[in-house]
Amino acid sequence: MRKLHTIPILPWISLITFMTLTIGVLLKTKFIQQLDTFGQGLIQHYDHQHNWFFTTITSIGNVSWSAIILATISLWLIYHHFYRETLFIGFNVIVFAGLSNQIFKNIIARPRPTPHLVPASGFSFPSGHAMVAVLLYGSLIIILHRHLKSNWLRHLASYMLIGLIILIPISRVYVNVHYPSDILAGMTIAYTMLFASQQLFFKNKGVHDDSVK
Repeated sequence: MRKLHTIPILPWISLITFMTLTIGVLLKTKFIQQLDTFGQGLIQHYDHQHNWFFTTITSIGNVSWSAIILATISLWLIYHHFYRETLFIGFNVIVFAGLSNQIFKNIIARPRPTPHLVPASGFSFPSGHAMVAVLLYGSLIIILHRHLKSNWLRHLASYMLIGLIILIPISRVYVNVHYPSDILAGMTIAYTMLFASQQLFFKNKGVHDDSVK
């Protein structure tokens, strides 16, 4: 009997969500305004302690820090001869999170909210920080699950990375350089891209024998 392949649902839901948000932003729908107002009201409670925390977290998603983290991970992967993984994470961050984000932003051309707690320039939709968070740290989670033998280390590292994936986008709303719809759009399209690249680079590819302990 022929084996049936299940169709992954979450990447399609994420893609549809991104398309819905994009259309809503372009048409300036009431739904987008309500979503942004609700999200800002939920996140933007300013005080000195929160300001320090979120401005620090948001800096981790900046281009300079992301480049340093990507370079460090790539050198480590190359040292261990994980060349496919190096291409995987590099493609996700440079092409998907970097190039495609700029294309989307310049096509949609949505101004940022004001005033800002941190310097920011360029357009707002979708959030580049949100895309980098999902594609950089999501790629690292996938790589760790392929090569890290220790279950508790794998889970500990994954939870820490998931924390960054959540906190970095939230910080962008807190410092008021993005609307919540920018964040949601960035995370959903990034998840779809991450799934697609995982299928491209690793489908039917086994884990190497020289896994890291």
